[in-house]
Amino acid sequence: MAEQGYLAGIVGCGRIGALYDEEGDGSGVYTHAGMYRATEGVRLACATDPAADRLRAFGDYWGCSGLYDDVASMLAECPVDVLSVTSPDATHEHVVRAAIGVARPPRIILLEKPMAEDAATAQALLQAAEAAGVTLLVNYARRWDRMHRQIRDCLQSGALGDIRWISGYYVRGLRHNGCHLVNMMRFLGGEIEQAEIVGSRDRGSLTGDPSPHVRVVFRNGAEGMMVGLDQDAYAYSVFDLDIFGTLGRMRVTADGARAEMFSARQDPRFSNFRTLNPDPDVFGSTYETAMLEAGKGLVRLLKDPASSPVNHAREAVADMQVIESVLSV
Repeated sequence: MAEQGYLAGIVGCGRIGALYDEEGDGSGVYTHAGMYRATEGVRLACATDPAADRLRAFGDYWGCSGLYDDVASMLAECPVDVLSVTSPDATHEHVVRAAIGVARPPRIILLEKPMAEDAATAQALLQAAEAAGVTLLVNYARRWDRMHRQIRDCLQSGALGDIRWISGYYVRGLRHNGCHLVNMMRFLGGEIEQAEIVGSRDRGSLTGDPSPHVRVVFRNGAEGMMVGLDQDAYAYSVFDLDIFGTLGRMRVTADGARAEMFSARQDPRFSNFRTLNPDPDVFGSTYETAMLEAGKGLVRLLKDPASSPVNHAREAVADMQVIESVLSV
């Protein structure tokens, strides 16, 4: 690492790239630019965006002087160690291929979800990145989030017994946001072996990307549902989960910001019933620090490329394959 630290670049200076933090109240870090500013040993060196006014405003706010019209020119003049791709979904393939095609490609590319528009493209991008010696990651922020990792540890410890059912709720497209729910359900419940649409196939608030209800079956025999809540119209953001096991229940609410446990106990009123009762411990939100954990993870990976990365693109490919199995029927 040079004395100036690891260098970072951003492709796309919109909401997740920077604006959520520029417009926010400072209560957390929610963008790639904010992550790089807060991560020790990393310097945001350059950025590109097709909107010239937005790019200039980005540069002024974040103190970034390396502003460029396109990714290839940017990386030719300003090689970086890690590149964030936060541009629109349909641009991901072009941007990744442009980035790995320069003389000195980034060591890590961190893509926003979805990784690509279909599973075949996602697999091809992963193979191209590996051939170029680039580690490709996809920003499923909840895998970095300490609360969601605590939930997984709790499930794996057997606190809920054998998992029987996982339901999840999402909006704004099976590919766009549903991939994140598929990823989290796999993170908590294990591999999904079967998936099928229940009901309408084409309703949702995103043109060309429906939000169907999807029944899933996990490798361990547990079942579940992905429920699209914007089939008639988008009303609000939601990313909640409900997990039932033989010993209790875990409920993740408030758009993934709060988790509650319920344990199965003998009902004092009815001797032949066991009922679910709330436990006093509630897992509080740590989502405001998830991007900070991501930044630390990037630095660890840059220091030790042999370490196991969180959010490797192979997981995103598996998510897209589940989605393709549903939509291709």
